[in-house]
Amino acid sequence: MNWKQFLNVAHPEKMAVEESQKNILFRSHRWVGLRFGYVFYKLGMSANFISISRILISIISFYFISLAKNKSVWMPFIGTFLLYGQNILDYSDGAVARASGKTSELGKSLDEIVNDISRGGILVLVAAFTENVFIIAVSALSSFILISFKKATVNRIRSKKIFKALNSFYRIVLSIQFMLFIFPLLIVLNAILNLKLVTFSYIAICFYLVLAVLWLLICVLGNKS
Repeated sequence: MNWKQFLNVAHPEKMAVEESQKNILFRSHRWVGLRFGYVFYKLGMSANFISISRILISIISFYFISLAKNKSVWMPFIGTFLLYGQNILDYSDGAVARASGKTSELGKSLDEIVNDISRGGILVLVAAFTENVFIIAVSALSSFILISFKKATVNRIRSKKIFKALNSFYRIVLSIQFMLFIFPLLIVLNAILNLKLVTFSYIAICFYLVLAVLWLLICVLGNKS
């Protein structure tokens, strides 16, 4: 299968038209992801293998970012780009699955799990800088509420006008771009400026804890109204 044939199957015209209205960041990720996908397809890699590889890349990224505690700058910086970069492969595994005719619900679920691990993992990593087991547990609970519970309930209240602005705000602070790029870069900035990373960690965890509590209230009120 040549590139043109691969593209026709992996990214059909209907999908291309639907995505043409999306922002340039999404479209640039898709452009790069498709080309990586073609290479992986030629190498005989399965879509699920690519998804699992993203988990490994995330773990390596977390390790690099954790070195910020030792005032390291370059390794956390590299880790930030690896963490964000693995998300581009999210546009590759689906392309490979479609090209090979092996799309499945398992593959879609695996994609979501990888994204959740990446976003939840960065919050737990930040909490680990405090070396406080209770704070780490709180961070893990907050990330679970914000990521898993939010996805399960957002459709129920999306139509309610009072929550539309709040939902837009949550989409920003929980987005891949914010949590896997801007957020880790703030960790790197702390290392560059020689600031107290623990202080930043407490502020960040408190911020997301408040968001988690508010979201629970939003869901309760939204479902009752």
